[in-house]
Amino acid sequence: MYGYVVLGKRKAKAYIFKATDLVDGATPQKIGYIEFIEAGDAVIVSGTLTGLSEGNHGFHVHQNGDLGDWCRNVGGHFNPTKQLHGGPKDAIRHVGDLGNIVSFGENEPDKKTHVNIRDHVIKLTGPYSIIGRGVVIHEKADDLGRSGAFSSKTTGNAGEMLACGVIAWVDEEASF
Repeated sequence: MYGYVVLGKRKAKAYIFKATDLVDGATPQKIGYIEFIEAGDAVIVSGTLTGLSEGNHGFHVHQNGDLGDWCRNVGGHFNPTKQLHGGPKDAIRHVGDLGNIVSFGENEPDKKTHVNIRDHVIKLTGPYSIIGRGVVIHEKADDLGRSGAFSSKTTGNAGEMLACGVIAWVDEEASF
């Protein structure tokens, strides 16, 4: 998938649900999944999502694996190093800052948004482990901490949470 071949590596996965469905009494609607696979010193983040509007959407790992209250219980971005918000290739960033995913909305050839990221900061084990944490897709583009907006250096000014999931171990070896 996407040109990566990864055999015998640890793998985690998050099923992604619409935030508006994550309230008492609602039936959650799964809109896709995100996989996290070790690949040397990096983690490959890949997945498929449906129902996203056209454009860039902020994409982050958040502190908690609690999806309650329309995903708000996930807390802030995973930031064990107490850094300012930044882009995925920045030296100063939250561990959970994964930048943006791009959706072409209804113009996607298969009507699905495909995620394909290689990150060298998040990990599946150790102090930067993302296991048990929330992954969030936001309504707007992440400004990567570069705008003058009040929330730029904390959240990337990415707006409300559209969808989220909990990152958990998968009980199988990763292979594509």
